[in-house]
Amino acid sequence: MLAVLLMHLVFHLSRRASMVMLASMRCMLSSLGADRDLTDKLPNDPRSVINRFDLDPRCSSFLQCPACYALYPYAGAITSSVSEISHCSYKATPNNPPCNEPLWEERRSGGRTFLAPCRKYIHQSLKEWVGRLLMRPGVAQLFRESCNRPATTAAEDIWDASVLRNFRDVDGQSFFRGRGDEIRLAFSLNVDGFNPFHMIEAKQTVTCTAIYMVVLNFPEHLRFLFRNMYLAGVIPGPGKPSLDQINHAVSLVVAELLEFWRGIYYTVIHGSLSGCLVKGAMIPLVCDMLAARQLSGLSSATSTLFCTFCHLAINNIENLEKSTWPARNLAAQIEEAREWRDCQSEAERDACFKAHGIRWSVLLDLPYWNPILFSVVDSMHAAHLGLFQSHCRKIWRINISVDGGEGTTIQPTKDIPRPIHRVLSRWLTAISETPDATGLRKLLLGPDGCPKDVLWQICVDNDVRSAGGRKQLVDNIIDWVCESHARCVCGLNLKIQRNRVGTTPINLPPGAASPPRSSDDGDDIESITSESSHGASSFQLQEKIDKTNESFIKYRIGESSLGRSKAEILKAMCRLRNLDERGTKEDMITRLIDWVYFVPSV
Repeated sequence: MLAVLLMHLVFHLSRRASMVMLASMRCMLSSLGADRDLTDKLPNDPRSVINRFDLDPRCSSFLQCPACYALYPYAGAITSSVSEISHCSYKATPNNPPCNEPLWEERRSGGRTFLAPCRKYIHQSLKEWVGRLLMRPGVAQLFRESCNRPATTAAEDIWDASVLRNFRDVDGQSFFRGRGDEIRLAFSLNVDGFNPFHMIEAKQTVTCTAIYMVVLNFPEHLRFLFRNMYLAGVIPGPGKPSLDQINHAVSLVVAELLEFWRGIYYTVIHGSLSGCLVKGAMIPLVCDMLAARQLSGLSSATSTLFCTFCHLAINNIENLEKSTWPARNLAAQIEEAREWRDCQSEAERDACFKAHGIRWSVLLDLPYWNPILFSVVDSMHAAHLGLFQSHCRKIWRINISVDGGEGTTIQPTKDIPRPIHRVLSRWLTAISETPDATGLRKLLLGPDGCPKDVLWQICVDNDVRSAGGRKQLVDNIIDWVCESHARCVCGLNLKIQRNRVGTTPINLPPGAASPPRSSDDGDDIESITSESSHGASSFQLQEKIDKTNESFIKYRIGESSLGRSKAEILKAMCRLRNLDERGTKEDMITRLIDWVYFVPSV
């Protein structure tokens, strides 16, 4: 039987193959003349062998509603008659009707019909799991050492963070340090969805949700090994719990964490026959942004109150002055969550959530848990795949598909077409002639209102915040106009010519058919080509400049055609027109396109 255990558990031999292996062992014993009583004692199923050696984790089974994910006790046996709990009776609020989703379904096997659960949820006992963990050699000593590690000036591990060092027990003393033979555990909670079929094509949407915890007392090289991580349970797919529905499964973990907060005495651990007291706390919530906000009861990352640490509105997301960010208050946030929980109807809950952006989370049942401090920022999505990538690709322009930049401004990787000049001018004039906010809002958002691309271009040209949708762009323009209307009226039409890189408006050329030339920089194009050639043939470069310049004046070629020209040609064309030649190719193309609007057609 030991051989079957090794093959099944260590070498991952399938259950069916393990059954064949057990059958072959019975045949071999029978052929060797073994006693029939001995062969009959050999089990037919590897699960029976696992049970005899007590290797399975202690788990509890629950019926789970397929619609609302509510849990009900389950004895673990199929039945031929309807159970006492046949339909889900959960009500989200007192005024809501019961869910009434069937919990059992008919199945056929071997010519008979029976009732089986529509969906099961299996929860592993945290107390039993920790007890088995403490029976491993050296584990208890590792846990004590991590709590008493010396303080350092540099944070090398999570134990050097101020949150864990300042974490207090009910007696006001440090929860982790100086506790003698007691074992103090720090857990981190994670909830994440995964596709059990590993299908990422053909729009497969099957999702299972895993709930697991990590014991932070382990050293870093042991902390995230599978054998050292606690899997509370897996919510089966194909769907996933939404909003507060996750509370049903997480409440089982919270109930056991409350016992660890009060303390659990283990009578026997490895190296101590007298046992010891074990206390624990779940501190950091380590999830992606969606799961972290769902578990902590906060609104999404794109809502008005998008931040987990402060009440900065998303309309002011570009505000980098930390001192102006209104901090969240823990007591007020918990009170608002309780207010949402105690609402009598879904309509009341919607109104409460709209006012505060808070839902109830079962994690708030933990008396020590602080959703403001303990919700960890999603470093993978927010930093590595978000901030770092945007900074490298959009600001430093480390991208093989575009020319490099100087890192002074954010340049889009794709060219954004500029609206027609006469359309921009018409809307700029309308904005300057409508000083009151109400009339301006009706004008811009009306049935024949301003298109979004024009609103965005006006914001970009006038250094107004350009993030958000059409309504947000209108609000930004109204705020800009109302702050200094007199300045806007005087300079509005000139601001359309503002350089996207520089801080000074571009000088408008005279209204002549031929563009002006600067006498200070040389009277002929040869002086420009001699400075711009950088080792190339001056004659060939002059020929390219003449050809590009002729097409630019005669046909008014656009950004796509100019984008195929080299930077030295664009610099020469800018210098011929007294334009700023600094910046990237996109910057110079923008100045040339803006300039050509004010040159009469040939």
